[in-house]
Amino acid sequence: GTVAASHYLLKRGLLLKKFMSQRLISDYSTFVGASACFQCLVTGSPYPSVHWYKDEMLLEGDRYCVQEEQGGSHSLTIENLMQSDSGKYKCIATNRAGTAETCAVLTAPVFLKQVSDVEVWQGDVARLSVTVTGSPTPKILWFFSDVKLTPSSDCKLVFAGNDHSLILPYVGMQDEGKYTCMASNVHGEAACSAHLHVRQRVPGAPCFARAPDSVQCFLCTVSGTPVIEVAWQKDGTTISPSDHHKISKVENKHVLEISLLTTSDRGVYTCKASNKFGADICQAEMVIIDKPHFIKVLQSVQSAVNKKIRLECQVDEDRKVTVGWTKDGNKIPPGKDYKIYFEDKIASHFLPARTPTVFEEDRKH
Repeated sequence: GTVAASHYLLKRGLLLKKFMSQRLISDYSTFVGASACFQCLVTGSPYPSVHWYKDEMLLEGDRYCVQEEQGGSHSLTIENLMQSDSGKYKCIATNRAGTAETCAVLTAPVFLKQVSDVEVWQGDVARLSVTVTGSPTPKILWFFSDVKLTPSSDCKLVFAGNDHSLILPYVGMQDEGKYTCMASNVHGEAACSAHLHVRQRVPGAPCFARAPDSVQCFLCTVSGTPVIEVAWQKDGTTISPSDHHKISKVENKHVLEISLLTTSDRGVYTCKASNKFGADICQAEMVIIDKPHFIKVLQSVQSAVNKKIRLECQVDEDRKVTVGWTKDGNKIPPGKDYKIYFEDKIASHFLPARTPTVFEEDRKH
């Protein structure tokens, strides 16, 4: 815009004139690291002296480039803008006829982080983000090909503090193009743009971009078009939401959470994703290790002299379980005379042919 002041004074028979106009550049976006230029045209008789101020302080230093050109054109350029450069700028022209001044406030919105180009697959989620600051707090608008975007199920506008994002939950080929974020307040506006590139996906059955791990929380990332239905199963039986089984979805990420685990939760879990083109599944096994319990205890044995003896017991768990044998409280090491086995949850101890002896078992895990 233009601000002008013009005064004429008749002094000692001479017409003294003071006049100054100021024009701010407005054809580019302002952001941290860019430059700002204040320009004004100064005339007067006698020709006035010109000085620049910020917040009533005379501007000095290498960061401030003050120039004067023929015809009375004056400019102040600030390179590599910082947030601290915000403030009130003033140009004062003085001659014997008096003083004229004009000022402008540099607090236009500033992009601390500009939006960047994004490339996603068709049917996936796209997120474009910026970080904006300004005083007063700027208003944020998003545009797609110069058309203003409004919140809807296909377009979410979210923010937290100075961080603003445009989220497209299910990107289609029609969403490809140029997106612009515009920030504005009473002092000015700034804008930045980026392109969303969409990679076309051949229609077909859904596929799992990430399969679940064998943990308490199962997470699957699913992609595909059109809309996908997801179901969870345990050992072939459909799982319904409950206090024990929490089923949730965030965008294309599907989660099954199992709380208060018990041994009954062990089994094979299946996540099935399907649409009209077909289905895909992925599976993971839930392994729950509990302390072993004897389901067949050691029995007393009677044997004739010089007969081999087999002592045997059975436990309900063999994962990470070790078995040891003792005689009269002393550990029996395996050797050529004593054969010790632990297979299929059955612990066996073979004694050579000799006088019968009573043994007891000491199990360790």
